[in-house]
Amino acid sequence: MVFTGDKDCFGCQSRFQERWCSVAQLERLAEEGCSYCSLLHKGLHELDPDIKERLGHDAQIRFKRSPDEMHVYNDPNGSLGHRPDLEAVDLQFEYYSESDKRNYYQPTGDTSSDISYGRAYWWVDNCTKQHKLCGAGEPTQLPTRIIDLGVKDAKEPLTRVWLREPPRDLKARYAALSHCWGGDIPLKTTTATFDQHTAGIEFSQLPQTFQDAANIVRRLGVRYLWIDSLCIIQDSTEDWQVEASRMASVYRNSWLTVSASSSPSSSSGCYRRGQAVNVEAAAPDEDDPLAVLFPAATKLRKDLRLNLRFKFLHPSFGHERFPDSEANKPFPLLNRAWAYQERFLAPRVLHFGTQEVFWECMQDLICECGAANWANGKNMGGYMNRDTSGDLPPKISHCAAMYVGKSKEQALDAKKESKLLERWAEMVGEYTERELTYPMDRLPAISGLAGEMAEALRMKYCAGLWEETLPLGLLWQRANVFADPGPRSQPPIAPSWSWAAINGPVKILVPLKGPRRNPEFTETYAKVEEVCCIPVGKDERGQVCTEKSHITLSAELVEVPLGLPGSGRRSWFPIKKAIAKGAKPERGSLAVKNGDGEVVRFDPDYQLCDNSGVWHWGEDEILYLAKIAKSSGDYYWLALRRAEEESTYERVGVIENSDAQWESDGVQRQLRIR
Repeated sequence: MVFTGDKDCFGCQSRFQERWCSVAQLERLAEEGCSYCSLLHKGLHELDPDIKERLGHDAQIRFKRSPDEMHVYNDPNGSLGHRPDLEAVDLQFEYYSESDKRNYYQPTGDTSSDISYGRAYWWVDNCTKQHKLCGAGEPTQLPTRIIDLGVKDAKEPLTRVWLREPPRDLKARYAALSHCWGGDIPLKTTTATFDQHTAGIEFSQLPQTFQDAANIVRRLGVRYLWIDSLCIIQDSTEDWQVEASRMASVYRNSWLTVSASSSPSSSSGCYRRGQAVNVEAAAPDEDDPLAVLFPAATKLRKDLRLNLRFKFLHPSFGHERFPDSEANKPFPLLNRAWAYQERFLAPRVLHFGTQEVFWECMQDLICECGAANWANGKNMGGYMNRDTSGDLPPKISHCAAMYVGKSKEQALDAKKESKLLERWAEMVGEYTERELTYPMDRLPAISGLAGEMAEALRMKYCAGLWEETLPLGLLWQRANVFADPGPRSQPPIAPSWSWAAINGPVKILVPLKGPRRNPEFTETYAKVEEVCCIPVGKDERGQVCTEKSHITLSAELVEVPLGLPGSGRRSWFPIKKAIAKGAKPERGSLAVKNGDGEVVRFDPDYQLCDNSGVWHWGEDEILYLAKIAKSSGDYYWLALRRAEEESTYERVGVIENSDAQWESDGVQRQLRIR
């Protein structure tokens, strides 16, 4: 179809601005010969032929400020802005010419397509050949157990796979699967099924996600696949502890990790199938408005194509300036805590999303459609030694920090140590935002990353903290203090002084300092006398014994009354009266009084009064404050309650304030915190 430009509409002349028109207007302008509107109209109706009947002839099209995105609403009045009661169709399109090699691979919306596989193969090939950090993916020692997909040609359908315990001297490339269990998996290895699985598993018995993963890695030329539910004996606590301690090396040594990012369960499969259409147009004349978009195509007389699709959903990888808190809902795996460390430890991750595949390695973050690209592999050295906070995708930021920490050419100086500790604080925040099925996994699910960080920091790890950063490492808090804290896990999942003891997001309050660095504007008042952290199983950075793990401090200790805050600075409701009257704290927030009678807000780590109004705090119980540090003008006190044993306490929170407040009332004591 050849378009002339003499009837180009005013709206198209201002297409880089936000504007509105109806579906009927678009149709009329296309009939009148507007080249831009003709492309849009044809593409819109090929992609969604029933849109006019479904949304109405007067449905409004809203073009965003960029010329490659539009929204269609069933709103005849053309209201400016989103309204949740309106049905909306988000469409995204891109223009390209025959000579535009950037768009050689046009995403189809079908993640099982040959086009998606072509992209995946190119990403793997480029990464293994060009990326220094990611490595070439040479054959390596296989995990304790592995799924053998056989030696058949990838074009032949799989009929049977085998659970193997390979000899220690066998080296090969293998892939790993990262996936959501989604409840009980219909097929897993137990002591009863172990022999059956080594004899062979009918391929049709595998859950759909496992089948898809097996076919994916076979097409990429890999024979072996590691799947947690099949390669760990699920009803053996001993085997789980041993293999959980090795999980970091499983993902770190994998040639590729297949991430079923949009799949909520093992039965949902990896693939998703969407829709896209291509609309062709002849090369524009020099006076055609499309020539503004494609001067090169106009000059070379190249035909144009419009690729139109429903707007692709992109997850929030955490580096966006304004991250969308809802973005990861269609990608349930990215909200899982176990998958967090799997993604960071693996050198290469192939994400299967809702409409396209994503590539995430130590140097690149790329999607098929091009909207989420961060392909800086060739410039890696340029940002290895600069501040990486907030401007790099988390995996790249993490790998940049780890690269600096593990560099054998240079000693770990104060700057590098600071970068690593800053990265750890970021990781704690990112990790604790994610979900766990079993609270007891709070420490095991990050133990692999902790081991990697311990190697780089040359520090001793203790239940989520670093011994050399204490007592500052004790100054963490719930990330959202305005939300109800929820009850404390019973039985306790970690010592009270560890952020792993509570559920939900956590933030580190002050910059951590190690033996090589003393942060400016930070004074430390408490002294660490002893740190005792006893692991439960064979993973020394996994679950710990809460009864035997403790920290002993020498610190100034103050006794303060606890109560409910009122409306003014000195308004106060003593805890004894609150309990007697059945009063409850709003969103869990409490308060303490300083020596001047002023009320200071206190947000405990967990509920001291549950939702039914039952208090878990005695009416005569005393709150103890241990003076820990001063940072950037603020004083930090560890809030404690007395345990049954003499001189033993449990943490209940942190209080931060700009005044010393209780300094003159404190007594130096030795405190054992469990």
